Amino acid sequence: MKVLGTGLSRRRYIISGDEISRWPGFCSWIRGISSSLLGQPDGSNLNSQLPREWYNVANETGQTGRLVANVFQEIAPVLHRHGVDVVFADVQGANAPRLPPKEKVYPDFVLHSPTGEVRLVGEMKTSWTTDLDNLWSRAERKFLAQVFRYMDDYGTLYGCACAYEEAVFLKRTGPRTFQVSPVIKHSTPSVGNPIKPSLRECFFTMAAHVTQDQNWRYSGTRVGRTLWARFEAYILWVLQKAIGWVIALD
Repeated sequence: MKVLGTGLSRRRYIISGDEISRWPGFCSWIRGISSSLLGQPDGSNLNSQLPREWYNVANETGQTGRLVANVFQEIAPVLHRHGVDVVFADVQGANAPRLPPKEKVYPDFVLHSPTGEVRLVGEMKTSWTTDLDNLWSRAERKFLAQVFRYMDDYGTLYGCACAYEEAVFLKRTGPRTFQVSPVIKHSTPSVGNPIKPSLRECFFTMAAHVTQDQNWRYSGTRVGRTLWARFEAYILWVLQKAIGWVIALD
């Protein structure tokens, strides 16, 4: 596989720091859309406080289930009341892109139209292995690379990297450039001044936005497997190291 770019930071398995930047004005953009439908936040519509949880979750599947129950299930009826016809779902229930079998990739959750057209992709990682406050670190840029590949395959302008208790939202600005929102914590309520959107408010707004016309679609050139090659190479390296350790122990 061809190494993209030059220098030590441009490994095949990691997004280079110059390919990601802060998403300017993200919180104001979110509030502008949500307030047009819900009015200014009053602490009731999309309250971000999650209930106390008694079940001990220990993997990504469990955390995805928590996100579904405490975020998606809560905001879906609010979206419906405001005429936003969109579905939060497992990707297997949506229309997959027509890609060669070896290029099939499956995000942990998607937002799709009633006809199954994927308009936002999301990936979940466990909160105890992920530090979204440190997204410019090598480990977290590998996480972003995974989400970016999903966005590339499904042709979406937006994506989400989530660790259940916090999330960042992603916007594609070019073939290999992406903007990243501030980290949105699950404990942050919707506040008017200074503007601070809650996690539920962010998902509500993204859902409302991508239902309009072609707001969800990335119209540029698809990069394909080369965008994913860095992450694949890293996984292969980890597996090779693990096999080496097993052989050494034997």
